[in-house]
Amino acid sequence: MLKFDYELVEGREIRRVVGTGRQIMNDSSVNYERVAFELEGQCFLIHTNEDTDELEIALAESGSLEKEQFLDIPELAECVGKELGWCWEGRNYRGYFDFFAISIRGPIPDYCFLGIASSVEIGKIASNSAKK
Repeated sequence: MLKFDYELVEGREIRRVVGTGRQIMNDSSVNYERVAFELEGQCFLIHTNEDTDELEIALAESGSLEKEQFLDIPELAECVGKELGWCWEGRNYRGYFDFFAISIRGPIPDYCFLGIASSVEIGKIASNSAKK
C-alpha cells in the first residue's frame, strides 16, 4: 500500500537503487527483503508486511538507509540517472495489495514489484511500444 503522495517523487531523478536480503530463486527470479529508490535527500522504500505479505511503500529520509546493509540492485541499475514516471498499485483477487509498478519517464510501466512470501520480487515489464 502506498503510504505517501507519489507526486512528491514523480519526476525526480533516481540517484541509486539499493536493497537488502537479495535471494536468487530456483526459477532465476530475484527477491529482496527491501528495495529503496534513493532520490535527493529522500528515498522510497518497498517491502512486505510480515503478517500479510502485502507490499508497503513508504517515503523516508536517505540517511535512514545507512542503518542497514543496503547494496546496489543490478537488476535496476539502468534506472539510475533517470526520472521516476507514473506508478500503479494492484490487488489480487483475494484483496491483498501485492503488486506495484513504476515507469521511468512516462506513462508506460517499466518495472513491477510483487509481494511474495515476505519478500519483494522484481520484474521488468516488456512493452510493445519500446520495440519501435
